[in-house]
Amino acid sequence: MIPTSCARFGATKTIIALILAGMWSPLVAAPATEPSSHARVFLTFDDGPIDVTLNVLEVLRRHHIKATFFVNGIHLTGQGGENETRSAEALRRIIADGHVLGDHSFDHMRHNSTTGIASSVDTYRDMTSDLRYFVPENRAIVNAALGELAARPNNQVAGMARLPYTNTWILPGYQAVCGICTTDSDAPAHADQTPASGLSATRSDGIATRIAETLFHEYGMTIFGWDIHWQPANWQGPASSETLEPAMSLAGRINALIDRPPCASDHTGDSIRCQHLPRFNKVVVLTHDFLFENSARGRGADINIPQLEQLIRTLQASGYRFDTLDRYF
Repeated sequence: MIPTSCARFGATKTIIALILAGMWSPLVAAPATEPSSHARVFLTFDDGPIDVTLNVLEVLRRHHIKATFFVNGIHLTGQGGENETRSAEALRRIIADGHVLGDHSFDHMRHNSTTGIASSVDTYRDMTSDLRYFVPENRAIVNAALGELAARPNNQVAGMARLPYTNTWILPGYQAVCGICTTDSDAPAHADQTPASGLSATRSDGIATRIAETLFHEYGMTIFGWDIHWQPANWQGPASSETLEPAMSLAGRINALIDRPPCASDHTGDSIRCQHLPRFNKVVVLTHDFLFENSARGRGADINIPQLEQLIRTLQASGYRFDTLDRYF
């Protein structure tokens, strides 16, 4: 049996090494209603940049916080099917305002869908060809649209990625952070899912894992998933954006997760596999730019921009800090 202290913080030797390396500080988990002053929320926005990204950036600027945007270059070509006439302006503004950019593939894997709308079932079909939609295609288009801003350090389109429909994490030194887990140091971790080793190499999720591993090993990219998905209750309804989870409900879920022990494990025979990520007072929130626009999906700007403001105010008043994923460690 693993001692409670080890289950929460990993092996003592590992902790000492991390402290000396400046990668970890010995924090005590605070009650969910009173998060530690070190508790951080990472707001992440997928599937932009589109016109409404500019409205989201205004909210972030008013509250003096930074976020991470995982972008699809197809919007920069005007072929993304969104309100995207100002997408290049929004992209440049993300960097100019000090937010962080990451790679989310060129077309959200839409090229693999026979209906034009990809799903989690048929998202990935061929590792070699699908990989190209990250590198070089998306990277090249994003950097070209950024121009001189591409050299800014917060442009991490070559440094981090999130795979569409895939909650896969591959973090450098994963074993060092979660010392109790008998995984390889860079093994993929699927938050609240089965470990990557249990996935079929020919199924969409297995191909996605191979793409993630290639991006990590061959291109030096960190792969980020998410802890909480801020999403509509009904994706298929005629006004799906109007069913976005209320901000106060989301804040409650963030509070509950902050207080959950890191490195939660599952005993499989004699081995221990990490099924939840080592958080150490961190929560990554995934949401999508298009949920905040007025469009065919509903009155997202009218209803959800105020929800975004309320979420930020609520979490800040509770002691949370907002940060970007390049500072995850």
